[in-house]
Amino acid sequence: MNYEDHSLLGDEKHFWYEARKILIGKLFSHVSEKGNTKSILDVGCGIGGELDIISSFGRTTAMDIDKQAVELAKEKGHRTILADLENIKLDSNYFDIVCAFDVLEHLKNDRKVMSEIFSSLKSKGIFLFTVPAHPSLFGHHDKSTGHERRYTKKEILNKLQESGFKSVELYYWNIIILSAVYAYRKSKNLFFKKAKIESDAKKRNKFINSLLYFILKTEALHLFRRKTTPGLSIYGIARKK
Repeated sequence: MNYEDHSLLGDEKHFWYEARKILIGKLFSHVSEKGNTKSILDVGCGIGGELDIISSFGRTTAMDIDKQAVELAKEKGHRTILADLENIKLDSNYFDIVCAFDVLEHLKNDRKVMSEIFSSLKSKGIFLFTVPAHPSLFGHHDKSTGHERRYTKKEILNKLQESGFKSVELYYWNIIILSAVYAYRKSKNLFFKKAKIESDAKKRNKFINSLLYFILKTEALHLFRRKTTPGLSIYGIARKK
């Protein structure tokens, strides 16, 4: 999802963003303790909906290409940088943790960015990320949100290893709702090829929103338990040795 989706939905209430906050908190808790000793870079921070969580684990700098998003994140009290990740040189061996949640799929040259992130990490530094899975699902939603691709585990693993990461853990999220979303998007791509290209991210009634939040929250609270069961998203931990 992109800045426009954040603006439309309000990331504080939409089930996806609320559940993703839990996932992000669990990921950080898995690799680090809370405190100010770590130097963290959040690339593609959007309006900063998860920055309070991320900042509790260290001194956090947030980066995004969208000026309005950066201003909104800054208004929330966070240190921000307006920059294009594909055209910026990060300081080498500087960060303990770099994170990119639903960002890599927006980049034309994701491999170059992964290499830049690898270079910016200290020895034993960690890269945390999420990306959309299953290239066969690429369609209206992805085009409307500026996605260049969806990933397979093999593709993201190969690109990370080519960038220098030797230790990579990959898992699926959004497992329970995969079948329903898969059927919906495949039928939409097949039977409504000329339909208006728009995001699937829309305001939903409170019951549906609460139900979907409960499903994703339950999965997020039990990360690392299902490594191979397919899901709509891939989350991962890549370590620099």
